[in-house]
Amino acid sequence: MFRSCLLVVFLLNTLRICGQHSAGTTAVYSQNQFSFEHFSQERGLSQGTVYAIASYDGYMWFGTQDGLNRFDGHNFKTFRARRGTEHTLNNSWIQALLADSKGRLWVGTVGGLCLYDAERENFQKVRIVLKTDHLIDSVSIEELIEDKQGNIWVVTDEHGLFRINIENQKIHSFLSGNNKIYGSCIARDGVLWVSTYDEIYYYNPKKDILEPMNIKKRLKRYLPKNALFQSILIDSQGDLWIGTYQEGVFRIKQPFQDDEISHYVKGNTSANITSNEIRDFMEDRDGRIWMGTKGGGVSIFDNVSKAFIHITGTDTQSNRLGEDHVMCLFQDRQGIIWAGLSNTGVDKYDPAKHFFGHIGQETDNLRSSSVYSIYERESNLYIGTESNLTVYSMKDRRFNKNLEQSFSGISFEAYSMSEDTSKNLWIATTDKGLYRFGREKGDVTSLNNIENDRMQYFLYAVKALKGIPEVWVGGHRGLERFDLNGNKLKGWRDIPSMEAVSDYTVRLLYEDSRRNVWIGTLGHGLLHYGHQDKRVATFDKKNGLLCENIRSVLEDGSTLWIGTDCGLFELDLKQSHVRKNYSENTAPPFQLPNDVIYGILKDDSGYLWLSSNRGLARFSPKSGVVKTYDVSDGLHSNEFNTNCAYKHTDGTMYFGSVDGITYFNPKDLKSNTFVPPVKITSIMVMDSVYPPNLKEITLPYDQNFINLEYVALNFSNSTKNQYKYRMTGIDEKWIHARSKREANYTNLPWGEFTFRVIGSNDDGLWNKTGASVKITILPPWWGTWWFRTLLVLLFAAGIYGLFRYRFAQQLRQREAEIRASLMAQEAERQRFSRELHDGIGANLSLLKMYLSSFGEADIPMAELKERSEKLLAGSVDEIRRLIHDMHPRNLREMGLVKAVDDMVGLVNLGNGLKVIFDATNVPEHLPEQLEINLFRIVQELLQNAMKHSGASSVWLNFVCGREGLFLSYKDNGVGFDTSIAPAGNGLLNIKNRVMLLKGEMRSKSSAGQGTAIEIDFEYITL
Repeated sequence: MFRSCLLVVFLLNTLRICGQHSAGTTAVYSQNQFSFEHFSQERGLSQGTVYAIASYDGYMWFGTQDGLNRFDGHNFKTFRARRGTEHTLNNSWIQALLADSKGRLWVGTVGGLCLYDAERENFQKVRIVLKTDHLIDSVSIEELIEDKQGNIWVVTDEHGLFRINIENQKIHSFLSGNNKIYGSCIARDGVLWVSTYDEIYYYNPKKDILEPMNIKKRLKRYLPKNALFQSILIDSQGDLWIGTYQEGVFRIKQPFQDDEISHYVKGNTSANITSNEIRDFMEDRDGRIWMGTKGGGVSIFDNVSKAFIHITGTDTQSNRLGEDHVMCLFQDRQGIIWAGLSNTGVDKYDPAKHFFGHIGQETDNLRSSSVYSIYERESNLYIGTESNLTVYSMKDRRFNKNLEQSFSGISFEAYSMSEDTSKNLWIATTDKGLYRFGREKGDVTSLNNIENDRMQYFLYAVKALKGIPEVWVGGHRGLERFDLNGNKLKGWRDIPSMEAVSDYTVRLLYEDSRRNVWIGTLGHGLLHYGHQDKRVATFDKKNGLLCENIRSVLEDGSTLWIGTDCGLFELDLKQSHVRKNYSENTAPPFQLPNDVIYGILKDDSGYLWLSSNRGLARFSPKSGVVKTYDVSDGLHSNEFNTNCAYKHTDGTMYFGSVDGITYFNPKDLKSNTFVPPVKITSIMVMDSVYPPNLKEITLPYDQNFINLEYVALNFSNSTKNQYKYRMTGIDEKWIHARSKREANYTNLPWGEFTFRVIGSNDDGLWNKTGASVKITILPPWWGTWWFRTLLVLLFAAGIYGLFRYRFAQQLRQREAEIRASLMAQEAERQRFSRELHDGIGANLSLLKMYLSSFGEADIPMAELKERSEKLLAGSVDEIRRLIHDMHPRNLREMGLVKAVDDMVGLVNLGNGLKVIFDATNVPEHLPEQLEINLFRIVQELLQNAMKHSGASSVWLNFVCGREGLFLSYKDNGVGFDTSIAPAGNGLLNIKNRVMLLKGEMRSKSSAGQGTAIEIDFEYITL
């Protein structure tokens, strides 16, 4: 590599200088093929002088005199120097940009060099990066370039050239103090080349110096002494291109032993350039050399044709170069070429966008812009417009004036054309009636004066039938036919079916492969005339044809495609019924861009092409709308005309519009295969703006109104990029935003969410990775973990307190039950003591007295014996009764009901009290504790009745049901006052036992009204 560089100096000594190229070579490309889109201050650019262009992080970057501009295909974001801020540009005047291989963007300003921080969207001085002070932070930077070793070469305005090695953080100086350095480039072999005003240098890595070529000495024959070199380029073939200040361009061929130098100067031929002052060079992907000039626009050298293409600015055509002073040129990774201009901003040329040919007033002098009909014969297009008929040669790409002479001086609105078997051309006009153009004589004849009882002026359609010597003509007043043999109009009396519909307004006539005629009407649907049976069939709503205004038809095998004012219909010719219809309201991907289908053509690949009021649509019956094309894709108009479409045998399609004819060959269309990176460009929360490159954002709970903007960085027809987004945790599925580039979320709940957005290019190729940002909404203090933990602890403490309270309550209840049991036992003991004292004790005392009287003469022994035996028998009975009362034997053996029944029987044996006892559904045996306590309760009730109530009758009932056991007692005694505590313990004993059994007791009594007591025991106690 270095050896070849050293050969340059030696070989130039023997160079054979070739003279200036002269005219004679014709360029393959024309200026018309290059169409530019302009971006100026009106579009958002900060200033119109563009010095440098770069592609970084998917965006386009433009350096101007007033800031660094970042462009996303839609909007510009401007970065300017801010005083008093550390992380800012050195100066707002940007002269150089470099996106290096390590993913860094270097920005050269008139006030020094800095690096862009993408995540924070700010800038770092070189002293921060290299951790050392250097004058490169303050000098004017002219150009930046990276070599294959990753070194950054910095061209300055007054201090020569610097090489920055980021790895070892060193800066090396070359050509120190040289204030004449203009440009630099890296050759394919990695050698650095530098141009100054008076010399060309190349880098010698072994010596680590820049060696001169002594080029001015070699070119002194062609250069004045004060000539200045400017731009420099080593192309992919190794040729050296040198641009000068006023002396044109020099090209030195490789290998240098060929001794060949080419010199190109300003001229008007394809062998010349457009200006002698060259500001910048660029080689595109096709190997063409672009030269940005001062005053001459762009000159492009094509290595195939060895000729130049000239692109200059013009005020008359908006798609031309914005101006003729081009400062810099750049081709991005999509192949799009950007031109920085001196005053009017930046221009974009997209090679993949502008492929539609156009025949119109501006480019081809078409006399009228609106085209209604196109007919081809013998490689000539007969074009019917709103004012005349013109003939365009497809071979020569210009109008055929010789063929047009027959129509000169005749003005009519040619709406439809057809050719008969004699090669006569029939022309239907909307203002002059029917014309015939004779091929042999070249004469034009108006047929409105031939037996003109029904001939009409407002004609829309004409068709010369293939198997019948007739020409059918349709228009506002209906359908007519012209007899070619009789040279006159012919009525429909011989075809009654046609006569019935002959007054319909006819908009088109179409003859299919079976020689049947299809008649498109306005308001009456589509008519079918059978060639063999001479019958007319109407296709309208009953056949599924929901639209009655017909504009175009196309036979496709067993299918007839019908274009209407309501969309596209697919008619099954075998079933005579519409299979499907497509419109603006059809779900994607079968949704049409517009309902009005003016024309239908089928390409060689099987796709249908539909013209409408919104451009052209490429349609597939299987996959739907593949793509739509409009003015943003290079069409001159989005609005086309009815049934005005023609397909040539080579596949080229022609569509007539309100602005001339659009033509193209579908096989030449190339899909955009670039998968665009997707970026979030703006994050706004309430009124606060956050850096869009952040991966995560944390917000307080009351900052939950979020607006996010995003973009797919496809610069080829950016307006057709599509988007889908989703906020995980909020959106259940992807939201298809179409071309909308923002999403809004209001009142987000606290939590963690991830916003994701994906995007596609203009051809529907999706970047499914997209961009994302994690959003965390912090909870309010009442929603924090510590507050929730505190709530849990408080709840647990509450549950624990409730448990302790319940436990204590149960303890108290148990204590009460124990106390009640003990009180009942104590009362039982006291009763038992009284029984023993009052009954058995008294008997034993009396028996003792009897026994002590034995042997006394006053009392006979027999009488004492009798009395003593009675007392002993009574005591024994009393003791037995007490034992029975303590735990009745029959209760254990027979159960509660029988034990109570025995008790009631004993009571009823006495005098004065009758007890009526009844028991319902009471089990034979109950739990022992329940039985004994119920028995005692009944015992207490009956004892109180006998001793205290003075009652003559007692009613006692037991009822056992699902809800529990019910005991009722009622007597007709004297009663008592319930507000006064009873004197005895009987009622208290009953209450204690009821409490012990967890029952509920209710009593009702009043003086003289008896007593009623009801006791409920829950079933669970049984």
